[in-house]
Amino acid sequence: MADLESKTGQSLGIPTTTPKTEKRPTFSAAGKPTHVEHPGRVEAFKTFLWVAPLTALIWIYAEREQIATAEVTVQIKLLSKSSDRIITVTSPLERPTKISLDIQGPRASLNELRDVLTKVPVEVYVSPDVGYKGDFSLAEPITKSDLFKTYAVAVTAAPSVTIKVEAKSSRRIPVKVRPQDKFVGTVTFEPDSVVVEGPKDTLEGIKPENLVAYADLSDFASKPPGSYPPQDVTISLGSPTVDVTMKESVRAKVEISKSAPYPIPPIPIVLQINGRVLSDDKFKITTALDTLGDVQVIGPLDKIELLKQRMFPAAVVVDMTDDKKFDFATITTTADKPYTLSAKDYRMPPGVTVNNPARDITITITRRGN
Repeated sequence: MADLESKTGQSLGIPTTTPKTEKRPTFSAAGKPTHVEHPGRVEAFKTFLWVAPLTALIWIYAEREQIATAEVTVQIKLLSKSSDRIITVTSPLERPTKISLDIQGPRASLNELRDVLTKVPVEVYVSPDVGYKGDFSLAEPITKSDLFKTYAVAVTAAPSVTIKVEAKSSRRIPVKVRPQDKFVGTVTFEPDSVVVEGPKDTLEGIKPENLVAYADLSDFASKPPGSYPPQDVTISLGSPTVDVTMKESVRAKVEISKSAPYPIPPIPIVLQINGRVLSDDKFKITTALDTLGDVQVIGPLDKIELLKQRMFPAAVVVDMTDDKKFDFATITTTADKPYTLSAKDYRMPPGVTVNNPARDITITITRRGN
């Protein structure tokens, strides 16, 4: 081609670069101009379709990571890095210990941490020596706590608390039934003893008779005689003491046996009468005795004690609303109706049964005007 140009002395006008695409008008069959889209604009639009969402995500992330400050109230639990000592907060005296903090961190982390702080205490590990008594700054140890490190939140201001550090001591104490949980039977605990831990001086100051873990067996108070499978029951120290800890429950296997029949004071005889019979006032209804004596019961001792002290409205209740047993229409003068009591006729505390329920009484019904 170079030879050809040299011979003619003229350039052939062949372009050496790729021409730019232009938007040129064309004409439709109707003679109206149309336009051909520029390929560069199409590519730009495609780029916008993925750049725009990415930009929005960047803005959202920036908002979440924006550093903010807040004031929160937290529950703290001071723990020692050494197992031979106990740290007690002596001021403030409120239990559990709560303090107000100024904190700083990513806005999203602050919001999430606030929710967590309403559910769990902040475990703060500190390591002062045994015998220390005085003020202690919490800003740095709280910032270094696992919870605050997880959310990348720092404490900028925190009040000091007054603490004392004491040597730790422990005792193994027996598990027993509470004195107020009275029933006839046997109880087996697993385990039958537990370990209590606390400051040495505090444990040594507790009276030996109070170093007992009492099991709450109130759930069995109203249960009938029988064997019950092991179940968890809560335990508490005989003399609850601040800063002394032990496990919260043990398993108890309970067997309730029948108590010896116990005679209770005479109980009233109550007659349930149809309201229509009462309103007509055509009959006089009486029993030979107003009360029933020599009633013997068995059951939980605490419930029997209620009967002994007349603190439960025990009674014999005879239902006279059954027309088949008590047909008032057939009575023209006076009729004596013998009635044999059964267990269902006695109103007793839960778990208490009458040992001699079958008793005979006579109900006298007299039509008025005779």
